[in-house]
Amino acid sequence: MSARPASPAADIDLAAAIVMHRDHVLIVRRSMTEKFLPGVWSLPCGKVGAGENPTDAVLRELREETGLDGTVIRFAGTSLPFESNFRGTAVRNLQRNYVVQLRGPAARAQAWPEVELPDKETQDFRWVPVGEIDKAGLDEHNRRAIRQGLTSLPQARQVSGSAQQVSGSAQQVSGSAQQVSGSARR
Repeated sequence: MSARPASPAADIDLAAAIVMHRDHVLIVRRSMTEKFLPGVWSLPCGKVGAGENPTDAVLRELREETGLDGTVIRFAGTSLPFESNFRGTAVRNLQRNYVVQLRGPAARAQAWPEVELPDKETQDFRWVPVGEIDKAGLDEHNRRAIRQGLTSLPQARQVSGSAQQVSGSAQQVSGSAQQVSGSARR
Protein backbone atom coordinates (compact mmCIF):
# COMPACT_ATOMS: atom_id res chain seq x y z
CA MET A 1 0.00 0.00 0.00
CA SER A 2 1.47 3.37 -0.99
CA ALA A 3 1.72 6.28 1.41
CA ARG A 4 -1.01 8.85 1.00
CA PRO A 5 0.24 12.42 0.42
CA ALA A 6 -0.25 14.77 3.32
CA SER A 7 -3.17 17.17 3.13
CA PRO A 8 -2.37 20.87 2.97
CA ALA A 9 -1.72 22.27 6.44
CA ALA A 10 -3.61 25.50 5.77
CA ASP A 11 -5.77 27.41 3.35
CA ILE A 12 -4.61 30.67 1.79
CA ASP A 13 -7.27 33.07 0.52
CA LEU A 14 -6.40 34.91 -2.69
CA ALA A 15 -8.14 37.75 -4.51
CA ALA A 16 -7.69 38.31 -8.26
CA ALA A 17 -8.58 41.42 -10.29
CA ILE A 18 -10.12 41.09 -13.75
CA VAL A 19 -9.43 44.63 -14.95
CA MET A 20 -11.15 45.81 -18.12
CA HIS A 21 -10.25 48.86 -20.21
CA ARG A 22 -11.36 49.55 -23.78
CA ASP A 23 -12.43 45.91 -24.31
CA HIS A 24 -9.07 44.58 -23.11
CA VAL A 25 -8.08 42.65 -19.97
CA LEU A 26 -4.95 43.53 -17.97
CA ILE A 27 -2.49 40.71 -17.35
CA VAL A 28 0.88 40.88 -15.61
CA ARG A 29 3.99 38.72 -15.76
CA ARG A 30 5.18 37.64 -12.33
CA SER A 31 8.67 38.69 -11.34
CA MET A 32 11.48 36.25 -12.09
CA THR A 33 12.49 36.60 -8.43
CA GLU A 34 9.18 35.11 -7.20
CA LYS A 35 9.45 31.67 -5.61
CA PHE A 36 5.99 30.64 -6.85
CA LEU A 37 5.56 30.55 -10.64
CA PRO A 38 8.25 33.09 -11.62
CA GLY A 39 7.75 34.69 -15.03
CA VAL A 40 4.19 33.36 -15.46
CA TRP A 41 1.49 35.58 -17.01
CA SER A 42 -1.54 36.00 -14.75
CA LEU A 43 -4.17 38.35 -13.41
CA PRO A 44 -3.12 40.80 -10.71
CA CYS A 45 -3.67 38.65 -7.64
CA GLY A 46 -2.45 38.18 -4.09
CA LYS A 47 -3.11 37.00 -0.58
CA VAL A 48 -5.98 38.29 1.52
CA GLY A 49 -4.56 39.46 4.85
CA ALA A 50 -5.84 38.15 8.19
CA GLY A 51 -9.07 40.00 8.96
CA GLU A 52 -8.97 41.80 5.58
CA ASN A 53 -12.08 41.99 3.43
CA PRO A 54 -11.39 40.23 0.07
CA THR A 55 -12.72 43.22 -1.91
CA ASP A 56 -10.28 45.48 -0.06
CA ALA A 57 -7.51 42.94 -0.69
CA VAL A 58 -8.10 42.78 -4.44
CA LEU A 59 -7.91 46.58 -4.73
CA ARG A 60 -4.78 46.68 -2.53
CA GLU A 61 -3.11 43.98 -4.63
CA LEU A 62 -4.04 45.81 -7.85
CA ARG A 63 -2.46 49.01 -6.51
CA GLU A 64 0.67 47.17 -5.24
CA GLU A 65 1.18 45.21 -8.47
CA THR A 66 0.24 47.85 -11.05
CA GLY A 67 -0.10 51.26 -9.38
CA LEU A 68 -3.70 51.41 -10.61
CA ASP A 69 -6.75 52.27 -8.53
CA GLY A 70 -10.06 50.57 -9.12
CA THR A 71 -13.53 49.81 -7.88
CA VAL A 72 -14.94 46.31 -7.54
CA ILE A 73 -18.03 46.17 -9.72
CA ARG A 74 -18.84 42.48 -9.40
CA PHE A 75 -17.81 39.29 -7.64
CA ALA A 76 -17.20 36.89 -10.53
CA GLY A 77 -16.85 33.67 -8.54
CA THR A 78 -14.13 31.38 -7.25
CA SER A 79 -11.47 29.44 -9.09
CA LEU A 80 -10.81 25.77 -8.50
CA PRO A 81 -8.58 25.39 -5.43
CA PHE A 82 -4.94 24.55 -6.11
CA GLU A 83 -2.11 23.39 -3.89
CA SER A 84 1.26 25.05 -3.52
CA ASN A 85 4.11 25.36 -1.05
CA PHE A 86 4.26 28.51 1.08
CA ARG A 87 7.29 28.96 3.33
CA GLY A 88 7.93 25.23 3.37
CA THR A 89 4.33 24.26 4.14
CA ALA A 90 1.81 22.67 1.79
CA VAL A 91 -1.20 24.98 1.42
CA ARG A 92 -4.47 24.99 -0.47
CA ASN A 93 -5.12 28.25 -2.35
CA LEU A 94 -8.69 29.50 -2.59
CA GLN A 95 -9.04 32.30 -5.15
CA ARG A 96 -11.92 34.76 -5.37
CA ASN A 97 -12.19 36.64 -8.67
CA TYR A 98 -13.51 40.18 -8.98
CA VAL A 99 -14.29 42.34 -12.00
CA VAL A 100 -12.60 45.68 -11.33
CA GLN A 101 -13.22 48.95 -13.11
CA LEU A 102 -10.42 51.49 -13.15
CA ARG A 103 -11.03 54.80 -11.43
CA GLY A 104 -9.33 58.17 -11.39
CA PRO A 105 -7.24 59.36 -14.35
CA ALA A 106 -6.70 55.78 -15.57
CA ALA A 107 -10.44 55.30 -16.08
CA ARG A 108 -10.68 58.42 -18.22
CA ALA A 109 -7.52 57.75 -20.22
CA GLN A 110 -7.99 57.87 -23.96
CA ALA A 111 -4.66 56.06 -24.27
CA TRP A 112 -3.60 53.12 -22.14
CA PRO A 113 -3.36 53.70 -18.38
CA GLU A 114 0.14 54.04 -16.97
CA VAL A 115 0.99 50.78 -15.21
CA GLU A 116 3.71 50.97 -12.54
CA LEU A 117 5.31 47.58 -11.95
CA PRO A 118 7.24 46.99 -8.70
CA ASP A 119 10.04 45.12 -10.53
CA LYS A 120 10.54 46.81 -13.88
CA GLU A 121 13.50 44.53 -14.67
CA THR A 122 11.68 41.19 -14.70
CA GLN A 123 7.96 42.02 -14.76
CA ASP A 124 5.77 43.13 -17.63
CA PHE A 125 2.11 43.78 -18.43
CA ARG A 126 -0.22 43.58 -21.41
CA TRP A 127 -3.71 44.74 -22.25
CA VAL A 128 -5.13 41.75 -24.14
CA PRO A 129 -8.25 42.01 -26.33
CA VAL A 130 -11.02 39.86 -24.82
CA GLY A 131 -11.22 37.84 -28.04
CA GLU A 132 -7.52 36.91 -27.77
CA ILE A 133 -7.38 35.64 -24.18
CA ASP A 134 -6.68 32.08 -25.38
CA LYS A 135 -3.58 33.30 -27.29
CA ALA A 136 -2.11 35.46 -24.49
CA GLY A 137 0.22 32.90 -22.88
CA LEU A 138 -2.00 32.39 -19.83
CA ASP A 139 -2.45 29.07 -18.08
CA GLU A 140 -5.89 27.45 -17.91
CA HIS A 141 -6.42 28.67 -14.31
CA ASN A 142 -6.14 32.34 -15.37
CA ARG A 143 -8.10 31.88 -18.62
CA ARG A 144 -10.97 30.36 -16.62
CA ALA A 145 -10.91 33.22 -14.12
CA ILE A 146 -11.08 35.78 -16.95
CA ARG A 147 -13.94 33.94 -18.67
CA GLN A 148 -15.70 33.73 -15.33
CA GLY A 149 -15.41 37.50 -14.96
CA LEU A 150 -16.55 38.24 -18.48
CA THR A 151 -19.56 35.95 -18.28
CA SER A 152 -20.55 37.31 -14.84
CA LEU A 153 -21.36 40.67 -16.36
CA PRO A 154 -24.84 41.54 -17.63
CA GLN A 155 -25.23 40.76 -21.33
CA ALA A 156 -21.91 38.83 -21.25
CA ARG A 157 -19.83 42.07 -20.96
CA GLN A 158 -21.05 45.54 -20.25
CA VAL A 159 -17.97 47.20 -18.69
CA SER A 160 -17.10 49.44 -21.63
CA GLY A 161 -20.54 49.97 -23.01
CA SER A 162 -21.08 47.19 -25.54
CA ALA A 163 -21.68 43.47 -25.22
CA GLN A 164 -18.69 41.45 -26.41
CA GLN A 165 -18.06 37.78 -27.00
CA VAL A 166 -16.11 35.94 -24.33
CA SER A 167 -14.06 33.73 -26.61
CA GLY A 168 -13.80 32.84 -30.25
CA SER A 169 -12.57 34.95 -33.10
CA ALA A 170 -10.47 38.03 -32.43
CA GLN A 171 -12.51 41.21 -32.22
CA GLN A 172 -11.68 44.61 -33.61
CA VAL A 173 -11.16 47.21 -30.90
CA SER A 174 -10.43 50.80 -31.83
CA GLY A 175 -9.51 49.72 -35.34
CA SER A 176 -7.01 47.00 -34.41
CA ALA A 177 -6.91 43.70 -32.57
CA GLN A 178 -3.36 44.12 -31.32
CA GLN A 179 -2.11 43.55 -27.81
CA VAL A 180 -0.78 46.54 -25.94
CA SER A 181 2.17 45.64 -23.76
CA GLY A 182 4.49 47.38 -21.37
CA SER A 183 7.52 46.27 -23.33
CA ALA A 184 6.16 47.80 -26.55
CA ARG A 185 5.85 51.19 -24.84
CA ARG A 186 9.41 51.35 -23.48
